[in-house]
Formats: sequence, C-alpha cells, structure tokens
Amino acid sequence: MKIKVLERNPVDYLKQKPLELQRVQHNPDPALHPFERPREYVRALNAVKLGRLFAKPFIRSFAGHRDAVYTLAKHPSQLSLIASGSGDGEVRLWNMTTGECLYVLEKAHAGFVRGIAINEKGQFLSCGDDANIKLWDVRAPTWIPQFEDLPTAGLKDDVDELLGQLIHQDQADTSSHRLTPHPSNTSDEYAHVRRFGAPIYQSAKVLANSGKPISSWICQTALTSISHQWEKGRVSNSTFATSSIKSVCVWDYQRSDPIAEMRWSDIDPDSYLQCSFNPVETDILAATATDRSFALFDLRSKNPIRKLVMSMNNNALAWNPMEAFNFTVANEDHNLYTFDMRNLDSALNVHMDHAAAVLDVDYSPTGQEFVSGSYDRTLRIFPVNHGRSREVYHTKRMQRIFCVRFSSDTKFVLSASDDTNIRLWKANASEPLGVLSSRETQRLQYQQQLINRYKHLPEISRIYRKRHVPQAVRYVQKTKHIINHSKKRKLANRLAITSPESVNITPLKKQSIIAEEE
Repeated sequence: MKIKVLERNPVDYLKQKPLELQRVQHNPDPALHPFERPREYVRALNAVKLGRLFAKPFIRSFAGHRDAVYTLAKHPSQLSLIASGSGDGEVRLWNMTTGECLYVLEKAHAGFVRGIAINEKGQFLSCGDDANIKLWDVRAPTWIPQFEDLPTAGLKDDVDELLGQLIHQDQADTSSHRLTPHPSNTSDEYAHVRRFGAPIYQSAKVLANSGKPISSWICQTALTSISHQWEKGRVSNSTFATSSIKSVCVWDYQRSDPIAEMRWSDIDPDSYLQCSFNPVETDILAATATDRSFALFDLRSKNPIRKLVMSMNNNALAWNPMEAFNFTVANEDHNLYTFDMRNLDSALNVHMDHAAAVLDVDYSPTGQEFVSGSYDRTLRIFPVNHGRSREVYHTKRMQRIFCVRFSSDTKFVLSASDDTNIRLWKANASEPLGVLSSRETQRLQYQQQLINRYKHLPEISRIYRKRHVPQAVRYVQKTKHIINHSKKRKLANRLAITSPESVNITPLKKQSIIAEEE
C-alpha cells in the first residue's frame, strides 16, 4: 500500500495567519489561591526593607554664604532657580540642578536679610533690618550680545574684553551695591558657555553696570518678612506686603508709600514676625505677631478679620495651596497646628514630633504634605492629615534650621541653617533620581501599594516607622513621653475617684488656644 504525500509550498505555509493566543483570565476566588496573602506579606516586608536600605535623601549642599541663611525664595516659573539671603546682607541666586551660584549681590542690605520674594518676570524683592525694600532685576537685556553667536576663535578675547569693561565700570561706581561672580565659577566660564550657550555673567552684567536696584522703598521701622500677592494662580507683578515691628503694609510698584497699613489695634500695636498671602483667596493676608497671636486681614476692606491668641509664639505661617481656607502655623511649643480660617475654635490637626521650637513651615504644591524646620536641627515632612512625621532628615554638621522650602515639582526639599549652608534633600528618601522606565515605575507603585496595605502589621510597622535621630532629640522625646504618660495617669486617677462632671478635660486641639478675637 502506497501512502500519498502531499507536498506543501513553504511560501504558502509562511503566509498562513498565525494562531491567536487566548489568555486565561485569573480566577479571583480566594479558595483557589490560599497562599496569596502570605506571598504579598513577604513582598511588602522585602519592599519596606529595601526602602530603608536605599534611603539616601541628601543630594548636595550649596556653600558660599559667610553668615547664617535666614530666608529662601523659589522662582515661580523656573524650577531650578532659588534665591537666598543671609545675616550679613548678602543675596545669592543658585541653580539647583548644577549646584552653581549664578551671582552674588554683596551688601544688598545693611544688616540681616529678612525676606525675599520673586515675581513671574524674574524680578525679586528683598527686605531687611535696614528698613529698605529693594527691587532687583537679573534678566538678561537685549543689548548684551549672546556669546553663542560669536566666532569660536575669538570667543576668549571677546569674553575677556567685555568682562574687563564691566569690572572697570563697576570700580568707577561709588555705590555699595556691587555684584560679583561666584569664585567657583571663574575658573572655567567657557565650559559654561559650551554647555548652556550663554555665560554665567550674563545676568550679572545688568546689575554690575547699574550698581543699584531698579526701585527701592524706605520704611519707618525694621522689616521682618515680605510676601507677593497671587493672581489667578500666578504671582502678581504689582502688589506685595511686608511685616514690620509696627504694622503690616501693602505696597504697589508704582507708589512710593504703602497703599494700606493694617494692624489689629492702634492703641497697642504689635510687632509682626511674618506675613503671607493666600494663594487661592488672593485678597486674604495672614500675619503672626509677637503677642503669641496670628491675625487675618482682608485687602478689600483693609481691615482685620479675626485674631487668635495661643499659649506660645507662632514663628511662621503657610497656606495650603489646594485648600483655600486651611493654613498651618509653626509654634514654639514644638508643635505645628493646622487651622480652618472659618472655624478657629479648634485646630484641625496637631502635628507633633519636633523636640524644640519650630521655626519655619512650607507646603508642597499638591497640598498633601508640608515640611518644617526646627531649632532641634532636624527637618521633618508631615502628611497634612496625620499628626506624626513620615520623614526626618539631619546631619552631624547641620545646625538650627531657619528656613525650609518645598520645590515646585514636589520632589525636593530645601533647608537653610545656621551653619551658612543650604541643603537639598529628596522628598522621598528612597526614590531613585533620573528617568525611569515603565516597568520600574510599575514596580515602585506596586511596592508602595503593598506597603500601604500591610504597614499596620507589627513587623512591617516597626521598620516603616523607625528613624534614627540625634541623641539630644531622642533624650527630649523620651522626657516628653514620660511627662505625657504622667499627665494621663493623673487624669485617670482623678476620674476614678470623682465624678466626670467635676473634671475639666480639654482636647489636645484646644489646649494651646487661649482666646479668639473678632
């Protein structure tokens, strides 16, 4: 018997449509997956261990100031630019990406620089103890030639000639406001030209040529802070406010005198420590005073609205950029208090963990977190709805933190301290820097979801919450724990031997509030 073999053309075989693979759907029945939760628990435990293993939040330090840095300001439209002011009257502009100091403004003020505010045009205002407000412009003018258009062969000669002319003009100017390039940048300015297309001195030429600020205002008393008004989600270019030891003043660029001067009482004026505009309700202004209070003002009526007196001083105040009525104050009783301006009878939340007075606070642009700096030489990041911090940053050399800022992309945190340094930290300590692939992003998101699901379990919670702090901070925390435990035990003993009506129990959110005035 013969078997007939059918010959098939290989070309026709390759042209056939391939079979479609059918995916088998996962059956969510828990009876078919008895070990799913143990597997997820092990993955969550490994994820939280790796998160602490790769937690390296410190990025770089900006060194160059010769005195303590008391104020910071971030550019509203350029993520990489920040300005800083120190106690010797010096103002500097920094590039966070490269760590370079773009220019140095020596003797911007005679004394401490208390506040800096930058508008959307790149112009910034500075104020200090010399009772002066000065407007500076660091933008490159149109008449300065771009070095990228010059021939490469004669680039060095043209740079030297132009810089020599500027130095000669600067020496001829008798003004005390002199702008000089940072010493670390003078060694290889041509590498900066090759990298960025324009020299680092391009912004400095305007002020070096003029030798003075664009505009200046003179106040009667020393100034303590400055804040720009917001307008439709951006920084306004015309209105700003200053706080002084006498009152809170509202200024306009086109007026030499304040357009409004606000204080709570004309009989007994208070000394105001800080003022801050609401970024959502742009006509609302808040200020903290030395009489342990903070007050709310309305620019439309030019009158104070409400005032709340607390048990200790409020050093700083920050508005939530996503919730118009909520703000957080940094108090000297080691805590931060979040309030709703519509109801000041009780705080929305009390944020505890610092071991000394809290000196500054700033919100993330998302409104979900804020950063605080304290006299205890630590930096903490708090979720807005939690009373305990999720991160604490410190170094051996970092001293008292006077100013903190969240970056505009929510990925970084800045701190200015008494040791003349500005430090850059990651907002998430274990988050990798750089561009991530889609699979890496999915892996990180999956690990974070696992941690959030199982972080209440003892073994994972111990690793997730554990943070190393300095020995002095640990000692204060233990002492405060003993004191609080003693108060609770005493209250429990009083309730056990007396009727509950005879014991006055004040909630923690109301304990620091003394009186409210309208």
